[in-house]
Amino acid sequence: MHPPRTTAGRGGSKLALAWSIAKRRAGFLLLLGVVLGTALLALCLTPAQLQTPLTDWLPVSLDVHPSQLKLPTFCILAPPVQLQQDLEACEQLCAGRPLSPASSGPGKDWPFVMRQTDQFALQSIISLRLATISQAQPTTAEEADFLFLSLDTRAVARCLATCRYRDDLPPTLDRTKIKSQVGEWILEVVESNRGRRSYPSLVLSLALIDHDYESNILSMEMQEGIKDDVVVLGIERAPWETEDKLSAFEQMPYPSTMHLPLRRDEQQSGLSDLGEWQCGQDRKYLISFAGKHEPNSANAGKGPHNGFTLRDHLTSTLIDYNTSDPSLITLHFFTPRSPRAELASVHLAMSQSTFCLQPPGDSPTRKGFSDSLLLGCIPVIFREGTYDRAWKGQVELEELAVFIDEQELLEGAGEDVVQRLKGVSEEKIQRKREGIARVAEKVHFGLPLSVEELRDLGAGWTDDAVGMLLKQLSSLKSSDGF
Repeated sequence: MHPPRTTAGRGGSKLALAWSIAKRRAGFLLLLGVVLGTALLALCLTPAQLQTPLTDWLPVSLDVHPSQLKLPTFCILAPPVQLQQDLEACEQLCAGRPLSPASSGPGKDWPFVMRQTDQFALQSIISLRLATISQAQPTTAEEADFLFLSLDTRAVARCLATCRYRDDLPPTLDRTKIKSQVGEWILEVVESNRGRRSYPSLVLSLALIDHDYESNILSMEMQEGIKDDVVVLGIERAPWETEDKLSAFEQMPYPSTMHLPLRRDEQQSGLSDLGEWQCGQDRKYLISFAGKHEPNSANAGKGPHNGFTLRDHLTSTLIDYNTSDPSLITLHFFTPRSPRAELASVHLAMSQSTFCLQPPGDSPTRKGFSDSLLLGCIPVIFREGTYDRAWKGQVELEELAVFIDEQELLEGAGEDVVQRLKGVSEEKIQRKREGIARVAEKVHFGLPLSVEELRDLGAGWTDDAVGMLLKQLSSLKSSDGF
């Protein structure tokens, strides 16, 4: 593996150092089956200022074929090397418990490749895929459609949040200084590139939920500085304490441990292979529920969006039914420290169930919603608007999910959750299954099985969540949109 070359001579030494760090971080990305070191890490030149008006953030249909769009180009901007090294040290010292080895799947016809990617792998996946496109289509910051801020936002959250509980940090890790450096670098990049395009042309991916960044990247001061210039990618848009001022926020699907092989986005008739597999499953259970009885932390359980009152209610109802008829419902209860290896049995149960309950937990959204769609299990949600931003008019959520009002259940108004789901007609169930089969591959992150496959397929349009993101960005830079 050789370091990439750069035409920006004055940035050569910085590039060499950044490349060295990228190689050391490659171990994590091996979890995705590829190595980050194969991607181009470019330090781009500061572009000239362009004073043009902001356009709207435009939705794009699921059915828009890549032939109607132009693949956007990217230039990757790396933070200062010392900041990268400090964040890396924070991540190593303050990371949560390590991931358990991924299972091989619960059955011989299991269509997914399993990897140790959890729901907070978004930033790593996006960094790898956009760097691959940047390598295949080298460009300068002046020419690129988008500038991607390659900041390890998971490490930022670890350093500025988790690490505050540690009293054994080395004196070289000054959290206050690191917070200042993160903010200064982001604002410096935004300010020097403000107005370079008529649309928000900088991209920043968050690894965790936006609450984890309310005191740093998404503080009110920072949002004021970046709101009209940066497309922020995240798995959830539900601030706890600060007002949301961002003009362009793309709600992405939660990454999963389940992946399909990466493939090109090509027009096809009929069901995909995944859709065929979903329709062929024996849905012997009416309902599946897997979740925690308690929040991950006392602070998390106090969040304004938490759903533990609803979870307690659902748990009580489901246990009563399960006691009288175990064949009706499958239950998996976890604690915050339950081993991730148990996910294999959860995924199997979901693939054998008609409905999968997805109540809020520490925050409004759940990884289980995306997993439900992959496994062909109709998600049941309890708060309106929770996932609407993930679709932006591409598909109506009611085509995929069942909505049951949280307050009605808690107040005892009407039937309980089991009776309501028993009352859903077979016709509606079939329509929702067809809708899920149509979108399921769009909400997963395709897995390149080799470096060569990454270079070949990952540099173009792909039939997965990253492919949909590229369509959104292509639509954004087009004044016409779709």
